[in-house]
Amino acid sequence: MNSPIELDEGCPLSEDEANRVEEELLNLLAFEGAGLDDKLIAGAVLLDILRDSLNAIIETSRPDLINTFFDWMKEERYARPLRIARKPIHSPSLQRMLLGLLIAFRNHPEKRRSNLGALAFIALQHARHFLKLGKIHIQPLSTPFPYHAFKQYPINTGADFFTHKVGVWAEQFIRNKKPRHGKSLRQGYGHMLLYYAMIHWYAVGLAWEKKATVVGPEEVAKAIALTEEYYIFNPAFEEIFTYNPVVRDMLEKTLNRRSTAASLVRKPI
Repeated sequence: MNSPIELDEGCPLSEDEANRVEEELLNLLAFEGAGLDDKLIAGAVLLDILRDSLNAIIETSRPDLINTFFDWMKEERYARPLRIARKPIHSPSLQRMLLGLLIAFRNHPEKRRSNLGALAFIALQHARHFLKLGKIHIQPLSTPFPYHAFKQYPINTGADFFTHKVGVWAEQFIRNKKPRHGKSLRQGYGHMLLYYAMIHWYAVGLAWEKKATVVGPEEVAKAIALTEEYYIFNPAFEEIFTYNPVVRDMLEKTLNRRSTAASLVRKPI
């Protein structure tokens, strides 16, 4: 039996409703009136507004609300979520601490950590990445890179090659129903933004390793492939959350924060 689909915890969706939500996330990605970063953040805002709307209505009026909601959003050219996305509350340190922690666990996937040991490891990694100390080592890159590499290799997310390659990746992520693999669609969409940030980190690391002058199409394409190989489709990454429930709980709580979407999409320094 298939697991029930939820927009967010305690907000169930029918199959048809979930399909409509995914369809509109794809329509937003295809919208030509905004840049990719803004549209990705706006997607998270859209899910938040829809959840709040569904929680505020009585059940008898629910069937018409989702269709009416998205029809209104398209008619307004996604004005409200894009307005919020362009002036978001975000924290560069949140991205650094979250990705830095997950990379550290992925690099050291010891399966039997006590909760106390995991908490100590989390505290150490959070402090290191909050303060931008040391270098970042992402498997399988052979050369760790410092945080100032993000300034040395700023990624132009508005460049055609980036918008095309990463936009197609995000579209396929939604089209293949991967957000449903999360605890809810909202959490699953948050995982997509986490991987989006990871693509940035890999691209910068690749440019640093080869001493490139800029991050170009080759680095972005390779970054997408490595993110899929070492994180999205890798059982070792999933096992982190199986064997370290404290990490799973921390990630879920972080993805539930309204500021997390923008914090993962915007630059980490």
